[in-house]
This record gives sequence, structure tokens and C-alpha cells, in this order.
Amino acid sequence: MANSKIIKELANSSIDLHTSLKRAKVIFQKVGSTELNKWLKNEIEGYKNLEDVPSYRKVKGCLRGSYIEKGVNCKNLLIPLDKVDEEIIEGLTCNGAKQSIYALQEAIKAKQSFVRRLEPYECQWLSAKTGRMIYDAEVETDTSEVMDIIPVVENLLLETFLLLEKEFGILDNLDIDWDSKTEDEQKVIVEKIIIIFQDNSVSVGNGNKIKNSTVASNISNKAS
Repeated sequence: MANSKIIKELANSSIDLHTSLKRAKVIFQKVGSTELNKWLKNEIEGYKNLEDVPSYRKVKGCLRGSYIEKGVNCKNLLIPLDKVDEEIIEGLTCNGAKQSIYALQEAIKAKQSFVRRLEPYECQWLSAKTGRMIYDAEVETDTSEVMDIIPVVENLLLETFLLLEKEFGILDNLDIDWDSKTEDEQKVIVEKIIIIFQDNSVSVGNGNKIKNSTVASNISNKAS
């Protein structure tokens, strides 16, 4: 059983996840992994670029919008995608939740839906594919889909905290004696942390980034 108070508080949900992430950021500074610290920074501040968003933050949504079909102006309706390849649909209906953990939790409390507006080139390509003149479209994701992000992040932190406690003892002062380990021991610890993230479909370490094909590249490939 864990002895560190910060682990028990996270496990019992007696402290908010945002605070736990900030605590981890302090501890991880000693570990010195650029990718791990980048992940923490993104979870705390939000993801700036869609390509950096981990797979567990990619959620499905409904594609609805406004289009003209056979002279009729249809507004705010689900867009039929029967003529679109499954691979493209996967990208079009994906919402990358880029918000910080704090913003996500606040939005979940308020039961806010998450919306991604389609780019003009996406609407143009979709218009040609479906035979409808689509002039406005967005992907809307229900809050219930986004809720699954929180336990993934909690589990990543818990497993990492437990590993570090096993190696360094109580973590409550947010300081680990990293220099007490040999270079080879440090390397092994970092590799163990990387395995924790990889087991949760988050690629970190060795300069690896999560590879998610974008709608733009998919459309480009289909068009060529």
C-alpha cells in the first residue's frame, strides 16, 4: 500500500487532478525526460497543436451542418456520409480535446458539449464527395465522451507516482534523490515510466510523438 500522502489523495479523489499534475511536474523535473515534462505541461496548460494531442483525448462526435441539396437550404442537420470512405469519416468526426485538465473538468461539470468547426477545405472536399453544397459544418461531442479522459490521466499519474515511491520512498516533499541512482539505474527508471505511458497508448521518450493521421492528409491522399 502506498505511503505517500499525494498518492492517497489522488487515489481517493480528495484533491483535484490539476493539483496532482502540478505536483508531478515538480517531481519530474529531477527525472529530466523532455517528453514526459512536455506531456505534463500540455495536460496542465492545454495542447496547442492537434498533432500533439494523445489518442485518449481524441473523441468521437456527430457531424452536423448547413448545406444546399437540390435547391433546398438545409440548416443544422446531420450530414449524410454514405458516400464517404470509413477512413475519412473517422477523421472528420474526431474531436481533439486540447483543453487543459482544469478546463476539461470545469466543462464537464457544466455539461458543456465540445465543438470543432470544420475547415473550409474540409467542407469543400465533403461537398464534392457527397453532392451537397456544404457551407458550414461542425463536429459536436457530448460531455459523456470527454469524461473518459480524466481516469486515463489519473491512472498515468498514479502508476508513475507508485513507481517513484518504490524507488525513492515518500514523495510528499515533492523531491526525489535522483543523484543517488547511477546513470544506468536512472535510465532503467525512465524506461519503466515510458512503458507505463506506452501501455496507456501514450508514446513518450526517444523523441517519439503520437502519430495521428489528420483529415487534411487523408483527404490529400484520397484526392491524389
